[in-house]
Amino acid sequence: KKDEKKDPEIKAGQSASDRKEAVDAWKQKLDGQSGKVTSLAHELDLLQREYRVKSSEFYANTANRAQNPTGFAKDDADYKQKIADKQKELDDAKAKLSEMQDDARKDGAPNSVTDRQH
Repeated sequence: KKDEKKDPEIKAGQSASDRKEAVDAWKQKLDGQSGKVTSLAHELDLLQREYRVKSSEFYANTANRAQNPTGFAKDDADYKQKIADKQKELDDAKAKLSEMQDDARKDGAPNSVTDRQH
C-alpha cells in the first residue's frame, strides 16, 4: 500500500497555492483518464469500421462466397471478439473516470475540474 499514489487532497484552511496544486493534480489525473477513454473509443470505432468493410467485401463477392462459404467465419468471430474486448476495456475506463470524478468531487474539487468533457 505504500507504493500506491495518493489522490491529491483539498483541505479546509489550505493555502491558495496548495489548493491550486491539488486542483491542478486532479485536472491532470482526470485529463489523463479522459484521454484514455477517448483513445479507446477511437480504437473501438476503427475496429468496428474495419469489421464492416471486411464483412461487406466478403458478402459482396458472390464468386468468393460460393467457392469458400465459410471463409469469413473465422475472421468474423475474431473481429467480434476483438470488438467485445475493446468495448469492455472502454467501459472499464469510463467507469474508472466516473469513479475518479466522484473522488475528486468528494475531495472538494470544483465542478469545472470534475465535469470537463473532451
